[in-house]
Amino acid sequence: MLSPSALKRRFYDDVPGWQGGTARYVAMVQKNVMETDRVLDVGAGDGTWFAHPLKGNVAEFVGLDPDEGVVGSAALDRGVVGVAEEMPFEDESFDACVCSFALEHVEYPGRAAREAWRVLKPGGRFVFRTPNLWHYATLVARATPEWFHRLVANWARGMARDACEPQPTFYRCNTPARIRRVFGRAGFEVVELRTIEPEPSYAQFSRLAFLLGTAYERLLNSSEFFAPLRVTILGVLRKPERPAGRPGASPTGMSG
Repeated sequence: MLSPSALKRRFYDDVPGWQGGTARYVAMVQKNVMETDRVLDVGAGDGTWFAHPLKGNVAEFVGLDPDEGVVGSAALDRGVVGVAEEMPFEDESFDACVCSFALEHVEYPGRAAREAWRVLKPGGRFVFRTPNLWHYATLVARATPEWFHRLVANWARGMARDACEPQPTFYRCNTPARIRRVFGRAGFEVVELRTIEPEPSYAQFSRLAFLLGTAYERLLNSSEFFAPLRVTILGVLRKPERPAGRPGASPTGMSG
């Protein structure tokens, strides 16, 4: 009987032309970031779970994260402790921002969007991926307490229990419509915004769960009708070349 890892190889990894979610996101980053860019990774972490392959390939790669482990990350040229809602950088400091599975951890997304707009140069791009609120994995995560996440998150992904410490989540900017509204109010233009359903990464704890997850993946990828339910939102947002100023926004950032 095939294990979940063997099933993953059979249905995904060994299938010609298949691209996993991370590969598709990295391709989007590479398409939108230039070698001469100074790039900020918002929510960089310590680089042990996922690291953008940008160090040495751009002018400077700076990471921002509330975890002090960001300072020693080997994946960055420089790590800075801080939060997305109050970035410790000067105006127009970066040519691009990248953000991998961090928007869901931002308590005040409106503030974070305005800060991203502030630190980007005109024409700068914000490239990101984040969970879609309407996927079953996100709905379960939103409905369960943090202690439950710490207990089962790594196990469900087939990872060692101490492989990655789950962080508090808020899911306040986790639908395409919400992203358009929050970042639009901050002054951004949408270059690209889409949802994808890759391999069922949260169903690797048992053979049956993985098979059910694979069936669900096949269903969601069978028609664009199911696009609003796909698990990951990929996006590219752009600060206009000659911004006329940021539109008005909620003073708290709670609603945009």
